[in-house]
Amino acid sequence: GTLLPDEVWRNTRRAELLFVKTSHAMGPSIYALADHVASLPEQARPKHRQAINPVESGGTNGWILTGSADVCAQVVSGPMKDWPDITNNYTLCVSYQDPDFRVVPPMIMEGTIIPDKRLTDQDIPEAKTLWHEQKGKGKGGRGGLALPMHNSGELREAGDRGRGLLGAVPAKGGGGKGPGLAEGSMRMLHASLQMSGQAAPNPFQ
Repeated sequence: GTLLPDEVWRNTRRAELLFVKTSHAMGPSIYALADHVASLPEQARPKHRQAINPVESGGTNGWILTGSADVCAQVVSGPMKDWPDITNNYTLCVSYQDPDFRVVPPMIMEGTIIPDKRLTDQDIPEAKTLWHEQKGKGKGGRGGLALPMHNSGELREAGDRGRGLLGAVPAKGGGGKGPGLAEGSMRMLHASLQMSGQAAPNPFQ
């Protein structure tokens, strides 16, 4: 359908606005811009722009423009229909444009101390033990629990996924199912009770 006039206005791409206090460091520059614009012909005012001083703006670059010499309106309309107008305005308002596009070539900053291109012992990382070679008392090779087998005194690592769930002996016909799964769960419970200092009966007797 056709848009209403206010909808067309809202969908229009307009200039960005920059607001600063009258006491801001950019205040004198904005007032100077307004004075210069007032001396220009009316058709040239919207096109005149002034570069922002990054020292005054705190590091912000770009351009400021104003089509009017009135950069600090004495009366500002209330933001809501039933709100009163602002009569004690201390805010400057100008249009803002991004800095012009430019290519910044990669370069080494002045004063940079370039180190020698050589390797030392500090540049070589320490050799790390492979996970399957890491053995610890009461721990598996991958940080898993060491669980006792019900049919012998040897330890089976819970982190060893290739040997069934939680150290259980896989049942015939498929791993992780049937009696092997139940026995593995009981061994896990038995080991956790031992780690917490609680006595647990042997579930495999």
